[in-house]
Amino acid sequence: GLCIEWCKSYARVKRWREEVLLLQEEMRRCLVTLSWQEQQWLSRTEIDTFEGERKEGASAYAYEQVEVRRRISTRFQELW
Repeated sequence: GLCIEWCKSYARVKRWREEVLLLQEEMRRCLVTLSWQEQQWLSRTEIDTFEGERKEGASAYAYEQVEVRRRISTRFQELW
């Protein structure tokens, strides 16, 4: 009985450690993705196909999206 319980506990610990590693990798990938998205939106801040107010609005929206990604990334880094 005791040996079986020990084996079950050991298996749970191994699964838990694996879950922690997977979660850490997921967190890392999340930050990488947010950084990539930020760069994508930065590249959209100067759209040459628009003129006047439309260009200004598109640029403002792109900068807003950049800021959203930065805030999310910063908050995640603070929490993690």
